[in-house]
Amino acid sequence: ELRFRNLRLLGWMIKKLEGRQAAKPVWDEMVATCGHRWQPYIELAKYREHISKEFDKALELAELVANERAFVDVDREKLNRRIERLQKKLAGTYVAQEGDELDFEDRTPPAAPNADR
Repeated sequence: ELRFRNLRLLGWMIKKLEGRQAAKPVWDEMVATCGHRWQPYIELAKYREHISKEFDKALELAELVANERAFVDVDREKLNRRIERLQKKLAGTYVAQEGDELDFEDRTPPAAPNADR
C-alpha cells in the first residue's frame, strides 16, 4: 500500500511537471509491482492514446480495467466514454467533443503517503 501511494504521488508530480512521457516509467513500475490497482492502467491508456497514438493498446488497457471486477472504485461512466472514444478512433469515425480530454484527469494530487500505517 505504501509503495503504491509513493509511486502514485511520484507519477502525478512527474506528469504535472514534465508531462506524461516522463511519468510513463513510474506507471510501468506500478503495473509491475502494484498490479491490483486500476490507476496505472488508466494512466498508461492515456499515454498510449494521447502521446504514442497507439489506440489499440490504449483500448486493451481500458478494457482490462473495465473487465476487472476487483476495480470497484473506478468511475465506470468515464471509463466507458474512454473505451467508446478509442473504438471510434480505431474505426476512423472519431469527432472530438468537449470534455473528452478530461476523462480521468487528475486535478488534485493523490494523498501523501503516511509512513505510520
